Amino acid sequence: MPYETPENKIQKSLTKNSFISCILEGFDIFSLLNQLVEVIPEDKVKLEHFKDEKFMRFFLQNSGNIEVTTEFDCLRLYFPLQPKCQFLTEATKMQFLMDVERESTNHKLLGLCGGIPSFIEEMEHLEIMSHQRIQITPTRLERMQDLSTLLALTVGGIIISTYKYEYIKNEDGSENYQPFILPLAKQIIFGLGCVQAVTSFMLVVGFVVNKSNLII
Repeated sequence: MPYETPENKIQKSLTKNSFISCILEGFDIFSLLNQLVEVIPEDKVKLEHFKDEKFMRFFLQNSGNIEVTTEFDCLRLYFPLQPKCQFLTEATKMQFLMDVERESTNHKLLGLCGGIPSFIEEMEHLEIMSHQRIQITPTRLERMQDLSTLLALTVGGIIISTYKYEYIKNEDGSENYQPFILPLAKQIIFGLGCVQAVTSFMLVVGFVVNKSNLII
């Protein structure tokens, strides 16, 4: 397995109640500092000195910001990203970007507001799934799907490279033009086919389990 950094371990251990008390106060301080450096440019260099510190990386990774434009000014507001936000899948993000109306800013906002309930439902469901003993996450399902595809390509490659027609002599001396494949290749294909069948079954089960609460 790939090496897991302490930051990633912390991210995975976050729950919906993690950002309370002093942690939430830390986000307020982080937001205040970032707003101050926009007003006092010379302090921006000082803040840059802390960008590689663990606490700064944590707040950067778990914070978002928006720009609010007024008649005379443009303000950047910072806010904490709740732990469940990391469970919004890339597929959902891409689907939203493809489907949202872009005729005007109002259309975009209405599309976003309309998608919020389903976003929250998906994130909360996947957050619960991530803390179960047997975790069936979208990432793992994608890896299993890639494995199943690789097995199919491997089986296809073996068949193309070993399957051929040959003249086979019969006992009576006659010859038949019949398909032929090496016994070893046939065993490998059978073994890989069994593995692919198992992975395909697990994909179906994983999809049903992963989406059951969302469908119901």
